[in-house]
Amino acid sequence: MRGAARAATREASQQRWLVWHLAALMRASKLPNFEKFVGRPTARRRQSPQEMLTMARIWHATLQGIGKDD
Repeated sequence: MRGAARAATREASQQRWLVWHLAALMRASKLPNFEKFVGRPTARRRQSPQEMLTMARIWHATLQGIGKDD
Protein backbone atom coordinates (compact mmCIF):
# COMPACT_ATOMS: atom_id res chain seq x y z
CA MET A 1 0.00 0.00 0.00
CA ARG A 2 2.92 2.36 0.63
CA GLY A 3 3.95 2.04 -3.00
CA ALA A 4 0.47 2.99 -4.18
CA ALA A 5 0.44 5.98 -1.83
CA ARG A 6 3.83 7.14 -3.14
CA ALA A 7 2.63 6.76 -6.72
CA ALA A 8 -0.51 8.80 -5.98
CA THR A 9 1.56 11.51 -4.29
CA ARG A 10 4.00 11.62 -7.21
CA GLU A 11 1.15 11.83 -9.73
CA ALA A 12 -0.53 14.66 -7.79
CA SER A 13 2.78 16.53 -7.69
CA GLN A 14 3.23 16.11 -11.44
CA GLN A 15 -0.30 17.41 -12.05
CA ARG A 16 0.33 20.47 -9.85
CA TRP A 17 3.55 21.14 -11.77
CA LEU A 18 1.67 20.91 -15.08
CA VAL A 19 -1.16 23.20 -13.95
CA TRP A 20 1.25 25.80 -12.56
CA HIS A 21 3.29 25.92 -15.77
CA LEU A 22 0.19 25.97 -17.96
CA ALA A 23 -1.17 28.95 -16.02
CA ALA A 24 2.20 30.72 -16.18
CA LEU A 25 2.45 30.20 -19.95
CA MET A 26 -1.11 31.44 -20.46
CA ARG A 27 -0.18 34.73 -18.74
CA ALA A 28 3.04 35.16 -20.70
CA SER A 29 2.96 37.83 -23.39
CA LYS A 30 5.55 35.93 -25.43
CA LEU A 31 6.12 32.20 -25.27
CA PRO A 32 9.66 30.97 -24.79
CA ASN A 33 11.39 29.09 -27.58
CA PHE A 34 10.07 25.52 -27.50
CA GLU A 35 13.48 23.87 -27.76
CA LYS A 36 14.83 26.04 -24.96
CA PHE A 37 11.74 25.53 -22.78
CA VAL A 38 11.55 21.75 -23.18
CA GLY A 39 15.27 21.20 -23.37
CA ARG A 40 17.14 18.41 -25.00
CA PRO A 41 18.65 15.61 -22.98
CA THR A 42 22.40 15.94 -22.89
CA ALA A 43 24.51 13.12 -24.23
CA ARG A 44 25.73 11.00 -21.38
CA ARG A 45 29.15 9.48 -21.18
CA ARG A 46 29.02 5.73 -21.66
CA GLN A 47 30.01 3.70 -18.64
CA SER A 48 33.07 1.54 -18.87
CA PRO A 49 32.64 -2.20 -18.30
CA GLN A 50 34.30 -1.76 -14.88
CA GLU A 51 31.81 0.97 -13.92
CA MET A 52 28.90 -1.24 -15.03
CA LEU A 53 30.19 -4.12 -12.95
CA THR A 54 30.61 -1.86 -9.92
CA MET A 55 27.04 -0.55 -10.29
CA ALA A 56 25.70 -4.11 -10.63
CA ARG A 57 27.49 -5.09 -7.42
CA ILE A 58 26.08 -2.06 -5.60
CA TRP A 59 22.53 -2.88 -6.78
CA HIS A 60 22.96 -6.51 -5.77
CA ALA A 61 24.16 -5.54 -2.30
CA THR A 62 21.30 -3.04 -1.96
CA LEU A 63 18.65 -5.54 -3.01
CA GLN A 64 20.00 -8.19 -0.66
CA GLY A 65 19.27 -5.87 2.29
CA ILE A 66 15.71 -4.95 1.25
CA GLY A 67 13.03 -6.60 3.35
CA LYS A 68 15.32 -7.83 6.12
CA ASP A 69 14.27 -5.03 8.51
CA ASP A 70 10.52 -5.60 8.08
